[in-house]
Amino acid sequence: MRLWIGVFLPHLPLEVFRPTWSSETSLSGTDATGSPIPLAVLEQGRVVAMSRAARQAGVRLGMKRGGVLTVAAQAVLRERDLLREADAWQGVALALMQYTPQVALLDWARASQQAGSTPAQNQMQGVTWGQAGAAIDAPLIVADISASLRLFGGIRALRRRIRATLTASGLTARLSLAPTGTAAALLARAGGMTVLHPMAMPEEACMSIGIRRTPRSLDRILGQLPLPFLPEAQAHVDSLHGLGCLTLDDLRRLPRAGIKRRCGEALVEALDRALGLAEEGFQWLTTPEQFDQQQALPDRADDTSLIFAGATTLIGRLTGWLASRQWAVTRFMLLLEHERGREARPPTPIEIALAEPTWHDSHLLRLVRERLAKTSLEAHVIAVRLQATAVEPAKPLSNSLFPEPAGSPADHRRLIELLQARLGIDNVLQCHDREDYRPERANQWGRRDPRGTPESGGKGRAGAPALSIVKAGNLAEAARARIAQHTPRPVWLLDTPLPLMTRRHRPFYGSSLRLVSPGERIESGWWDDAVVMRDYFVAQADDHTCYWIFRERLGRKVKTRADEQADGQIDEPAEAQADGPDTNRSNGRPSDARPSGRDAMPDTASAEEAHWFLHGFFG
Repeated sequence: MRLWIGVFLPHLPLEVFRPTWSSETSLSGTDATGSPIPLAVLEQGRVVAMSRAARQAGVRLGMKRGGVLTVAAQAVLRERDLLREADAWQGVALALMQYTPQVALLDWARASQQAGSTPAQNQMQGVTWGQAGAAIDAPLIVADISASLRLFGGIRALRRRIRATLTASGLTARLSLAPTGTAAALLARAGGMTVLHPMAMPEEACMSIGIRRTPRSLDRILGQLPLPFLPEAQAHVDSLHGLGCLTLDDLRRLPRAGIKRRCGEALVEALDRALGLAEEGFQWLTTPEQFDQQQALPDRADDTSLIFAGATTLIGRLTGWLASRQWAVTRFMLLLEHERGREARPPTPIEIALAEPTWHDSHLLRLVRERLAKTSLEAHVIAVRLQATAVEPAKPLSNSLFPEPAGSPADHRRLIELLQARLGIDNVLQCHDREDYRPERANQWGRRDPRGTPESGGKGRAGAPALSIVKAGNLAEAARARIAQHTPRPVWLLDTPLPLMTRRHRPFYGSSLRLVSPGERIESGWWDDAVVMRDYFVAQADDHTCYWIFRERLGRKVKTRADEQADGQIDEPAEAQADGPDTNRSNGRPSDARPSGRDAMPDTASAEEAHWFLHGFFG
């Protein structure tokens, strides 16, 4: 069964000047008594829309300018802005494209003028981007959501999400659900109804196939609507009223041949399309190639709450634009436009770059909120502009059966983006690998541009994994995997190695340490006067805590803070072994680090006593 949703914007002429997310006093302030000042929208000198305060003051539709000022002398009068209405109307349709690509704008003011055209000319309903009529008497939007119900969790969940999107756009909307697009538009204009039963058959036919015709059937609900609701019938309302035809149900009872002869085939076919008896044809909305949208604010804003509300509207449109093109944004620009004139200022740019391409509005809104909170305004803001400066094809969703318990890598990158937006990009550091065998130089803390290369920062903390060793060598993938398996790295690396005591020829740190891994020999750094010649082991204490320790080779002494404070407490190492690998000086690169075996440590009383240092802790 196909299902359509219809959206009608009844207060569009007024809400383009005063959106629903703005207060009654944001545009025109209050009077001496503290009451909101009335607001009225005029077209050709007559009122076409008014605020609640204006209605309470006695302003009525069709009243002239002089009458408005008579009953409400402090009323603010605005001329109707058709361009702003068309932009808001199309913006809502663009935001709805995040739920379905089949969205159509219905300009029924134009359809009523073309009621006398041939069926072939009036077959496709809707307008494309930027082709709205001069006057939008009934701003309607229809969308086919049949294929989106399962994706968004059913009818009720999808309707809640659509209503939240419309609320964020700042416009009052009436929603309806119906089996046909024309019926959904008619029911939305009538006040918003939900009809899920598609039956439009006579009761005798329903009984013959065993189906009961319910009171909520489509034909019964549509039959109660007034005749002028159908745009093709507006040109013939007077003649049809003279025949006693007041509703669509009355129109259905008239002879079809007589209606075609008097009113043309367009009226009959429009009624058949609404009831599902004829095929519907809609001209789907096409999106622009570049996203560059602007949202005018109802008043000069000097705080971020009103600016963020306008940015929320634009983010909803951006999400629909990305979903319709199956793109993801990686960088966008938020421009805060100031007043023009003698004291004109250039727009305040807020550029936001993302480490992970995304098309979800929730993450984008969090980044915008944090950046706005850190932005200082030099002047009042009158409009917000959003530009998508870098996009790329969206990656498909993961098809894994079970989600990762600690979150996906994309979730981690979004967290980094949020922290950078809140604390500043220079205050959030990441650990980066370096091409160096020496553990204390194998990684660095530095800031990373969201889409760029890492920038080096402070000293290394955490021990780099074996990637830093394997990546520089010319080993096969299998050999790299074997080395990575036998060369563990601690989760935390000390800034300065800690000298260890030896008892019974074994290193001591709280208790005697037992070597539980083969030795890993690292000889590197001859080119920068920071030579290291060490044998690293994983040692385990009596409480099963694991440490990363090393023994210095070739008579070299590790420079520690303890050496400076307590000179002479640590003996110089004796003559070291000479069977280790040498540094490859011919190509100017360090030699490959490889295990030296457990027998590298003499374990007899007659051997020279080794001197050990603690360099890292395992989790």
